[in-house]
Amino acid sequence: MNTPIRQNGYNHFLNWPKYDIGALQSANSLKELRMVAKRVIKNWSVPDQTLHLVSCHTTTGWSRIGMTPEMLEDAIVYLYEYEDPNIFSQMPFLPKLREIALEYRAGHPNDPYCKPIISEFYEPLFDSVKFRTVHFVKGFKGLVGASGEFHLCRKYRIGQRIFSTGLSARFVQRHAKAA
Repeated sequence: MNTPIRQNGYNHFLNWPKYDIGALQSANSLKELRMVAKRVIKNWSVPDQTLHLVSCHTTTGWSRIGMTPEMLEDAIVYLYEYEDPNIFSQMPFLPKLREIALEYRAGHPNDPYCKPIISEFYEPLFDSVKFRTVHFVKGFKGLVGASGEFHLCRKYRIGQRIFSTGLSARFVQRHAKAA
């Protein structure tokens, strides 16, 4: 897991100490994931209000709007290559967040979204004062998690950017052709 997730050279573990890569692998709860993420953010060698994050239906909303993890990755890489290299990537957390969401839904069959992901994982990260902007792929409204992140941005006065229709379509079309 110490190698980049993407083979085009983008390392989703940018600025991660080796200890936290191992801690992520052994994490089994939102609290443990949050502790890893907060350490990575805290140790990032940038001033406050500098980091970017891409929000994009990470646990339950993928299939509802035709998104895939690869499209999230494309958005992250796009920002890194063309706009700002200070991107906190969610990609390393996705497998664990999805496992937690599935376990939650098994115990809460009438609740379609694992709300603790917002309150116990994302909210403490957004409160870290390191984030400048959270970028949203078009189509996020109506999805509980991404909408929750949007509201957290407002609460903590973090900038929000919704990718243009054309840019959002670029992420979708690239993978629609590959399918």
